[in-house]
Amino acid sequence: MMIKYLTYLLLLGLAACAGKEPPEPTRYEVPTSVAPYVARFVEEGQKRGVVVTLDNLIVSLQAQPPGGDDVCGAYFKPARPGGQRRITLVESSACWMGTYDQNREALVFHELAHCFLGREHRNDLLPNAAPASLMTTRLNGPYEPCAYPIDNTSDCDRRSRRDYYLDELFNAATGVPAWAR
Repeated sequence: MMIKYLTYLLLLGLAACAGKEPPEPTRYEVPTSVAPYVARFVEEGQKRGVVVTLDNLIVSLQAQPPGGDDVCGAYFKPARPGGQRRITLVESSACWMGTYDQNREALVFHELAHCFLGREHRNDLLPNAAPASLMTTRLNGPYEPCAYPIDNTSDCDRRSRRDYYLDELFNAATGVPAWAR
């Protein structure tokens, strides 16, 4: 009786494994111009208690947006769990080459949050009408410096907002910051 039971369990286990495909081999390929932002993402996650392992990521830079869309970056979800994570960034002057370091960082962090944090887009606004998250589809320099300050009362220099946006990126339950009330 025991042999029949063990044989049944063995056959059941083999049947369960028969339909599974071997895992897709993954790679890590990040252009040198993007690598510092990826390293910052890992560092900022660690500061907030989030560990990100970078053994499965391909980042490519393209002259045109994928599919002709009016976007600066795109995340391509793997076909199956554990599959290759891919990000495409647009090298245009508006998206990458001619913009502030803070904007390049925000773009890379947004796409990496799709990849490694499972974050989806979030287009709600804070009380002062600023985006509530870096995960917005309307990303427009949420913590960039001021290029053309007009007066001292201008809301032009947004660098002080960076901590809030990164806190929220790694913890979506982060509360509304004082500057947004």
